Amino acid sequence: MSLRICSLRPAARDSDWVVKLIDVYPDNNPADQKMAGYQLMVVDEIFRGRYRQSFEKPSAIAANLINEYVIDLRANNHTFKKGHRVMVQVQSTLVPTLRSQPAEVRREHLQGSALGLSDCDAARL
Repeated sequence: MSLRICSLRPAARDSDWVVKLIDVYPDNNPADQKMAGYQLMVVDEIFRGRYRQSFEKPSAIAANLINEYVIDLRANNHTFKKGHRVMVQVQSTLVPTLRSQPAEVRREHLQGSALGLSDCDAARL
């Protein structure tokens, strides 16, 4: 999966990205009503932003620039049955599974500018 993401926080050097592929069961499931609307996570992947270009040479994320992240959801032998829906979730945390960013990065996130219009907004597709 390819994501194009822009950071609005000038001081943030890193970010985590979590992508999940989910099989959503039909809202009306006559075979098993307990499974109606159930969301089955097929695969998930966690990606730390500083490794977007190389795992050998991590690099900080620049603010107000669109960065591309290629996240491998690995091959999976799952079949989405008729009536099921495909859901993709993208989030920037998966607590407590994923350890939080180091303290100095968290402080920089908190000290960053308030969210607002930026060069990212103008470049949005």
